[in-house]
Amino acid sequence: MKKCIKCGRVLPLDNFGRDKTLKSGLRSRCKECTGIYYKQRTSEYTRKADQQYKLAHPYSSWAVHTISSHKVRGFEVLIKTPDLAVHARAAYYCAICGCALDWTPLKGRPQDNSPSLDRINNLAVMTLENTQIVCRFCNTKKSKQTMDELVVWCKKVIEYRSR
Repeated sequence: MKKCIKCGRVLPLDNFGRDKTLKSGLRSRCKECTGIYYKQRTSEYTRKADQQYKLAHPYSSWAVHTISSHKVRGFEVLIKTPDLAVHARAAYYCAICGCALDWTPLKGRPQDNSPSLDRINNLAVMTLENTQIVCRFCNTKKSKQTMDELVVWCKKVIEYRSR
């Protein structure tokens, strides 16, 4: 019988992992506490590594997330991640309103000028030719409309507001 230094329970010796560097030859934490410790440590390390990668590679991480979220929503995505990342790297301004795109994440939440992938003609198949990078605000306003429908809607708004 041995006492775990983490949980304080007295357990049989087979509940402790081996450690040849210690006099007893057994770890001081039970297997359960050791498992919990490594699970927490690994998830924290993975989260930090993910954050560092996203900051160092904003275009690639955006492309991976964008393609995966469109696939989950049922779209047929014929764009490769590296191709979309190259396309994203060249996109400084929204293709609809011309505002500067902000590629830096702000506490993990998208802003109005965060980049968003828009389907130009709203087909279920996504290709580089059928997509454009726009700001989140414009993509939200466009919704499921085609570009022509959006222009007609904008003209109606302007006409109504100018009365």
